[in-house]
Amino acid sequence: KVEKKVPNDSRVYSTLAYIRRRQGKFEEAGEGLKKALKLDPKSYGYASEIGNTLYQLGNYPESEIYFDRAISLHPDESHTYIMKSNMYLRWHGDTKKSRSILDFVPTAYYPWKSFVELDIYERNYLAALDHLAKAPEQLFIGQHEITPVAQLRGMIYYFMGDTARSGVSFDTAVLSQNPKSQRDLMTTGFICL
Repeated sequence: KVEKKVPNDSRVYSTLAYIRRRQGKFEEAGEGLKKALKLDPKSYGYASEIGNTLYQLGNYPESEIYFDRAISLHPDESHTYIMKSNMYLRWHGDTKKSRSILDFVPTAYYPWKSFVELDIYERNYLAALDHLAKAPEQLFIGQHEITPVAQLRGMIYYFMGDTARSGVSFDTAVLSQNPKSQRDLMTTGFICL
């Protein structure tokens, strides 16, 4: 085993943990990341990824501890705040608590998509459109998704019962996609559902 050859290298444990997580072995991934963090206790990345792994397992109390640790190690990194906000939403179903975490996201990054989603959950569609208008780009690119802003706008108008503006927004989203890109074709499929 590679861990025995280089037992004091946190990257060995973290790399194996990421592989385990991709394989769906979240418990093993969490343990590997904890070993990596023990070797590199100032790594906000390891703390954040442990929090994310525990979040995926539904272990919210322990996830919260690691998200807080990551934030204390690197308070200017916005992604951990957003993951913690999502965790509170799933854990408590409380949009207010989830939103309160987003208020601490460093000003260099505005979590507009998270605010839009919370507004939709609260059925505050005008606020969602207002947050959407502040989007710095016309395409949200996340780790697992690509969402045209026009698609989100179409969803909001659909929820408002405005089928005319919803249709125009969905058409705009489809037209913004590159038909030669497999990724964009997948996004187009979601838009057309």
